[in-house]
Amino acid sequence: MQGKVTLEDHFAIEDTLGDSQPFGTHVWPELRHRLLDFQDQRLRLMDASGVEIMIASLNAPAIQAIRDANQAAQVARRANDALAAEIAKRPDRFVGVAALPMQEAQLATQELERCIKDLGFKGALVNGYSQTSEPDRVLHYDLPEYRPFWRAIEDPSQFADAGLGFRAWGFSMNLNLNAGALPAAGVSRTAGWGDPLVAGRYHRELGNGFGMTAYGDVGGF
Repeated sequence: MQGKVTLEDHFAIEDTLGDSQPFGTHVWPELRHRLLDFQDQRLRLMDASGVEIMIASLNAPAIQAIRDANQAAQVARRANDALAAEIAKRPDRFVGVAALPMQEAQLATQELERCIKDLGFKGALVNGYSQTSEPDRVLHYDLPEYRPFWRAIEDPSQFADAGLGFRAWGFSMNLNLNAGALPAAGVSRTAGWGDPLVAGRYHRELGNGFGMTAYGDVGGF
């Protein structure tokens, strides 16, 4: 299949590269190269896989694991600038979403607005919580101090939402055999499952009647 668009394809800068090493220690030389590369092997692999556009985002946990808010803002800015520079070389193949210093709502809002207005990014991707200077405390984004951030992104041209739900699946099968004078035989099978899920969605209008929606969910708790 050609013309595919992929989401959450990671890249890294030197500041965040080490965060990915635990996920691939046995293939680290190859993984390291792929995270830093844009214009060489990444493009060749995209062509071989039929990927037309890659929506690239910073590796994880990266910014959200930095305890100092100002340092997080500096690293996020460097990462976003690096991504923008690569996109500028091939805007027909790469789209960017921003990394944000969610440790402080004001810093996150400022960086998001810069990335959207100045760098041309289409949105942002962040972890579900951020570390703080206190070792035993993390920040979740439903706290009152994040309300200005959420108000800032309540732009008609873009929105983000999250929700809780439940999904279930099941089937029932009956098979009966009747071979004339022989005794009839049959088998019946029923199966199914259900689990809760957490889902998130982000949408942004791209102009000229086009839009982009990213959706993800996690279930099976």
